[in-house]
Amino acid sequence: MAFLYETNILNQPPEWRRILEVPFPSGLSTLDFKRIYFVGTGSSFWVAKIAEFLWREYVQMEATAIHSYDFVNSKYFVCANDVVVVFSHRGTKTYSRRALEIAKTHYGASTVLITGLQSPISINTDADIRIETCPQENCGAFTISLTSAIVRVLQWIDIFSKGLIDRFIIWLESFRLPFNIQRLPKFHWKLIVVGDLIREAIAHEIALKISETSYLPVRSYGIEQILHGPRVTLDKETTMVCHSWG
Repeated sequence: MAFLYETNILNQPPEWRRILEVPFPSGLSTLDFKRIYFVGTGSSFWVAKIAEFLWREYVQMEATAIHSYDFVNSKYFVCANDVVVVFSHRGTKTYSRRALEIAKTHYGASTVLITGLQSPISINTDADIRIETCPQENCGAFTISLTSAIVRVLQWIDIFSKGLIDRFIIWLESFRLPFNIQRLPKFHWKLIVVGDLIREAIAHEIALKISETSYLPVRSYGIEQILHGPRVTLDKETTMVCHSWG
């Protein structure tokens, strides 16, 4: 019998296909903005970080990912011709909701909420534009909501960089789950996950998911970061998983 977590992983490709058929909010194509801020907590922050890298590569460089707590409690140069995008699957995180409120009432920025179906945050009162992803997660370790949010980001980017969704669909047709794991970490009790650039965000999310599901004390770093201190903790009973090009 499969666990809910496993079932949700296997159900991702069909959900991505369903999302691609859902009409995108028309207001997104008419938004006129200078900078974009991606905001989230936990896994939603790593989605925000992935969105930042994708936006910089395909749309414009003026993109920044910020933790919800930091956005609420720090001074950012957000202005009325910026857009603030908040990721919140359940729509219940206090600081994510506060980030939406502050972006609208304090800065006068346009606000976009990327959230799960039937989350309590509504448009007009909380956000200018609401983008829905997937049904509410039935497992504490979020998976399908995270990847569904990334699909929504890809759809948005495709407005500015045509062809991205076509390439995603081609890849999706060849993608199959589950896939075989050839080798499991030998020293799973001392596991480190590292990555560079966008893959650093992925490394952090992988570590979070392993911690949530296996209760292991996994650490995660940027590839350059681990060389400046944490590397001294490595020994012959350490397993390091690296995500990098070349």
